[in-house]
Amino acid sequence: MGFMRARSDEQKEVRYAEIIAAAKRLYEEMGYEEITLAAIAREADFTRSNLYKYYSSKDEIFLEILMTDIVAWREDLQHRLQGRRCSIEEFSTHVARSYRAHVRLLDTLTILFVFIEKNASLENLTWFKAGLKTEMTNLAGLTCMALPAMSPLQAEEFLIMQIATANGLHPMTNLTAKQQQAVSAAGLGNLHGSFEDRFRNIIEAYLRGVLKEPETPGIRTL
Repeated sequence: MGFMRARSDEQKEVRYAEIIAAAKRLYEEMGYEEITLAAIAREADFTRSNLYKYYSSKDEIFLEILMTDIVAWREDLQHRLQGRRCSIEEFSTHVARSYRAHVRLLDTLTILFVFIEKNASLENLTWFKAGLKTEMTNLAGLTCMALPAMSPLQAEEFLIMQIATANGLHPMTNLTAKQQQAVSAAGLGNLHGSFEDRFRNIIEAYLRGVLKEPETPGIRTL
């Protein structure tokens, strides 16, 4: 398909969507550092000069992708919780499973502070931080609804902790074939393990400490 200049707002929105979709496809095939604006332009069937009319850097594109993924993750977690009160075990399981269902979010969160934010413009980064603040407020509300004993301040601290935990655990448990081979040869399999299990156990222990609630005997049913 040849490139046609967008003249209406609707056509411009289509162009934005095409660029975002192209960047997502490339991210499935190569690492973030390997992706260039030129590669995104080719994938979207744009010239590089036309791409610059919509986005000035790949960091701007990926901040937008990350924001939409955060919103999608929050909506998924909201659907799983369904406004119900939960036990700590139930809540921890829901959060762990919702994260595991959004692998691209986990991937991009691990490079957000190291690469994307450092290279983004102040204007784009401020836009992203404002959206993140809104979503953190929404997530804190969901947390307090599911765990009524938790205060808004405790919920905010929990969200920071669980994001940091996810950032550390995901690369440890999402290994390449070479890494897996080395881990197996060195006998370090227990150092990595399952993201979902380890993440759930960590945040469950954290919540029990914050809410001063002892562990409930029994088998998980979720």
